[in-house]
Amino acid sequence: TKQDYDADLAAFALKTAPTGDVVGTTDTQGLTNKTLTNPTVTNYVESVVAIGTVSSSSTLSLTNGTVQIITLTGNCTYTFPTPTSGKSFMLLQKQDATGSRVPTWGANVKFAGGSAPPYTANASAVDIWTFTTYDGGTTYVGTLAVKDAR
Repeated sequence: TKQDYDADLAAFALKTAPTGDVVGTTDTQGLTNKTLTNPTVTNYVESVVAIGTVSSSSTLSLTNGTVQIITLTGNCTYTFPTPTSGKSFMLLQKQDATGSRVPTWGANVKFAGGSAPPYTANASAVDIWTFTTYDGGTTYVGTLAVKDAR
């Protein structure tokens, strides 16, 4: 009835709008720069960046994904993105059919014991490395997660 409608409208008018960023206020609004507290995420997919072949150097960027795949066709010096507190990523480093390509890690990367673990130099080998910040966002700590994942 009109009376019920008017009562509902009056009650709605007394509601206080939420403060801060509200997700879902437009059809295209995403979760960029939003904080989620204790979410449960099921069956998620990380974005994969296929860097391709590299023969001398590679500047890694996490803007398109946190799984980076690279094939070394020569010795490679990596430049890492600026560390951000809580940021982590994975690097799948492949050797080409020749192998023995040497990775050199960025200045803002540290490894347990002070030096990088030995990589796999075999032809066509695939090592999986993980990197994460641990000190408030100034350094990445690197780990050889899987040695020769073929």
